[in-house]
Amino acid sequence: MYYSELDTVAKGDKLVSCDNTAINTLLVERVFRYYGEVEQPGSWWNHGWRLTVDDGNPFLSPLESCTFEKADGSTYSLKLNWRIRPDSVKEKLKNAYNGDKLPIELNWPLKDIAWISMPTYAPNEQQQADYQTMLSAIEQQHDKLMQAKAVVLDLRHNQGGSSMWSEQIASALWGSEQFKYGRYKLHKNTQVWWRTSKGNTDYFGDVVASYDTASPWYQWLKTTHESMLAAYDKGEQFYVEVASAEQQAMPKNASQFTTPVYVIVPGQCASACLDALDSFKLFANTQLVGAPSSTDSTYMEVRLETLPSGFAKVILPIKVYVNRPREKGFYYQPDIKFNGLEWTTQALVKMIAEL
Repeated sequence: MYYSELDTVAKGDKLVSCDNTAINTLLVERVFRYYGEVEQPGSWWNHGWRLTVDDGNPFLSPLESCTFEKADGSTYSLKLNWRIRPDSVKEKLKNAYNGDKLPIELNWPLKDIAWISMPTYAPNEQQQADYQTMLSAIEQQHDKLMQAKAVVLDLRHNQGGSSMWSEQIASALWGSEQFKYGRYKLHKNTQVWWRTSKGNTDYFGDVVASYDTASPWYQWLKTTHESMLAAYDKGEQFYVEVASAEQQAMPKNASQFTTPVYVIVPGQCASACLDALDSFKLFANTQLVGAPSSTDSTYMEVRLETLPSGFAKVILPIKVYVNRPREKGFYYQPDIKFNGLEWTTQALVKMIAEL
């Protein structure tokens, strides 16, 4: 992996063109032709760094020179010096759009600001245990959280997985009855159609086996798999999961958790990460901070299959949402944009403390 070394560029200088071509045109031609989606604002946040990286793409020649603009409006040009990228540069690139990766936990970077970090919704066995520890900490410290200046839900590095984790967090913070009622009102007309091919049912059986039987979601996973198998045995192409026919009762009280909640959203937030935003935004004290999110389709819960050649894999969705309130291609805009050059925890804590 190569990158362009520009020792004389000052932090904050703006890259405006390279090889006499405007930067936006270059991004479309050299980045979005191969990565991300040009129509998604989140992709511009998440993939822009690739422009000055040579990853061996045989269809692109390395850029030769670029023009930069200083804060005072003056410009200067530099010839690019390409070299093998050191590990330190990789860390700086991550800091530009994701920052440091925190463990799954509740901590207090300042005495009146709580930080709940959720870098993945596809946790391994240890991370599943970390989620349970964090949920217990939220329950034990709930009175303190209600008195805090702010609670931050940190989704940096999160690229989806299972929505069950964000649902448990929402229930723990705002109250189980309040969350269930809000979710029912949002999704009361939604159906989930599970495609019951042999490959899909076998795959989902492996998913069930990967969960501890003590998990609060194990029974739902097991029931879904059994329903898929039953439909498959009857020759039906789909098992249709519908919302409960019984309306969730309105809770006796509105949620008592009114502490300002700031959800840090990275540009790659999609799938179950978007489901998390659906859940957290059910409550009026929630604001999104950071970048525009990514998007998804209504086809979800994917598995990978290697093609016979062995040179590529195909992505196969297992289920499709019908009548989902969030349309395919929808992305969340931040309530509060974070335009800092570094998405480090230190920079974000400083920003939240000043709100």
